[in-house]
Amino acid sequence: MAALPPLNAKRILLVEENPSLVERLKALLRDNGYEIESAYNCGDALAARHERFVLAIVNPEMCHRDGRSIIHHIREHHSFSRLPFISLNELGETADQILENIARHIQSSHQASKAQTGRARASAIHETQDATHIDFNELEDPNPTIRTRTINEQRKQLAALRTLSELGRSIAAVLDLDTVLNKVVEAAAQLTNAEESLLLLPDPEEEVLYLRAMKGLDVKRASSFRIKNTEPLVGRVFRSGEPILINDQGSLQRLKTEYFVRSAVYVPMRLRGETIGVLGVNNRGSNRLFSQIDQELLLDLAAHAAVAIENARLY
Repeated sequence: MAALPPLNAKRILLVEENPSLVERLKALLRDNGYEIESAYNCGDALAARHERFVLAIVNPEMCHRDGRSIIHHIREHHSFSRLPFISLNELGETADQILENIARHIQSSHQASKAQTGRARASAIHETQDATHIDFNELEDPNPTIRTRTINEQRKQLAALRTLSELGRSIAAVLDLDTVLNKVVEAAAQLTNAEESLLLLPDPEEEVLYLRAMKGLDVKRASSFRIKNTEPLVGRVFRSGEPILINDQGSLQRLKTEYFVRSAVYVPMRLRGETIGVLGVNNRGSNRLFSQIDQELLLDLAAHAAVAIENARLY
């Protein structure tokens, strides 16, 4: 049975083409509190959402289809080049060496990032001082309204993370597939305060995504809810493995034929580098627009859901 990663696990991107080595490293790192996403080829590694990771472990001998090494592509990539990485050759041989080297790289990159932020902040203050007088009390005590709003947002995020942790554990404990899927859509609606939540799975023969579980949709609409893999919104999420956030306040968006939403978030459910389904939430009547925070929460829930679905299928 696949292990459920801890909610607050540090994410590591593992770029390696040897499946047996990948599984061994995954087992070791997950047992020690890390969450691992694997990329078995250079294309998947370059297409990953690099901002979600604290470190990449890379096999430097891998080459892209253009013949150049993965290292060359990393150095030229707009987001991968900013992600700290360690070569497989530098990990060490024993479990203790591997864990120690990974922890050291994460810590050193974190310290470097803090130092760079501090230098940038000091430079900005210095430049401003040259131009005008600064009231340092204002710097230390920002606008109370803004500060209160920030604190409230942080409290909401913390509450959502606690809810996600509880939901993740409850989903992982269930081995009946239908129950798992229903719990996932209920969790999605609860986390994002959505009117509707949907879980779509692929039908490879017809190249469509069909509704496997839902909350908030009427039965008549749900019975015919199918989306082609070629659709520009939800279909694209399944094809690309990238989430999509619809929050344009000015107009309704067509999700499928004769089905419009005011705001929506759809995210891929990925397992071992493959998209196994799509999880989404809609607001059709409500004026509430989903945010980037909602998207991140849904991505985390989808990661838990993918593992739970596999466990239920194996059972």
